[in-house]
Amino acid sequence: MQIKIAMFSRFPREIAKPRGGVESATVNLALALVKNPDVDLHIITLEKSLKVLSCSTMNGMTIHRLPDTFPYQAIDILIGSGKRKVCKYIEELNPDIAHFHESYAYGMENLRVPMVFTVHGPDTIMIPVESGKIGRMKSIRLPLWNYIENRGYQHISNIITISPFIQSYLEQRSQARMFPVANAINERFFELERQEDKRVLFSAGWVSSRKNTLGLIRSFANYVEEYGDSETELRIAGDLKRDVEYVAIVNEYVEKHNLSDRVILLGTLDQAQMTCELTKASTFILTSFQEVAPMVIAESMAAAIPVICSNKCGMPYMVEDKASGLLVDPEDEDSIKCAMNELLSNVSKRKKFGAKGRKLAIERFSPEVVAEKTLSVYAQILNSA
Repeated sequence: MQIKIAMFSRFPREIAKPRGGVESATVNLALALVKNPDVDLHIITLEKSLKVLSCSTMNGMTIHRLPDTFPYQAIDILIGSGKRKVCKYIEELNPDIAHFHESYAYGMENLRVPMVFTVHGPDTIMIPVESGKIGRMKSIRLPLWNYIENRGYQHISNIITISPFIQSYLEQRSQARMFPVANAINERFFELERQEDKRVLFSAGWVSSRKNTLGLIRSFANYVEEYGDSETELRIAGDLKRDVEYVAIVNEYVEKHNLSDRVILLGTLDQAQMTCELTKASTFILTSFQEVAPMVIAESMAAAIPVICSNKCGMPYMVEDKASGLLVDPEDEDSIKCAMNELLSNVSKRKKFGAKGRKLAIERFSPEVVAEKTLSVYAQILNSA
């Protein structure tokens, strides 16, 4: 059955260089969908740098880049020109279904096209744990986004949930039909050739209090001291500019404890650099206080890298404790330290956990599986329209 899809999301200029989880998930799904000869895929995105509409074809899909001049996304979703522009453009495109990956779905109450919204991470979950410059606006942003989301859920009939954690949260706020479909990851991670260095712990996520970067580094310092490990590096990829005050505290701790040659803050990495880091990592670790469904955990699993992660929010739904990795309480630095030692000191356990994680990743996160499930969601929505 031929199907014309309008997919609204952030989308990179260079398809091999997505920025962040939503762009990566959209690109991976889009590339898998267009392998189906019955799919006519149109990507719609708003770009503030544009003055006129730009349309182009890329990898079997059509990209529509709409100029966006409204400065504040939240207000734009409620009453702005961007909201009206997106709605009108999609209707003129006349797709069979519109698939939103962005918060503009909350403002599409007048869209006369069957619609589904993939909720990657509601702002009402994220804002309370933000820090740095953006965190100072919590008292304004949280009630505003709470209003926007609640208003949007009144008209959104179909939601794709990327994690049981998100589904549980949304079921308390929305009467929409829920379709569980995980985010797809890039095929390259399943094909990655490991050159494991048993002395590399790798983590990724912008350096911030939400990611618990300082707690991770303190746990690593305790591990080094207690177990006498004189070689292992903790390599952390992630934005160093979003919360400069927190980064300064992290750097001060690293210098004070003489860890500058052992704790490496890599900054923001592109896809090629991330792949290189995962190639040599023996263990991936993420001890955040709040995450929905981190792409980098799925990518590590696909590459057969064992994972240590928090037992909070969406992470326990990705990693099977003592099977594909270890779950830890992010507030218990002693348990994080012990988990580090458990995997760094045991090659056979790392291989066993890595193999199990890869098997789970193939079943849940491979682009073909996710594309097939997504097309099934479209069919169910259209059949009931």
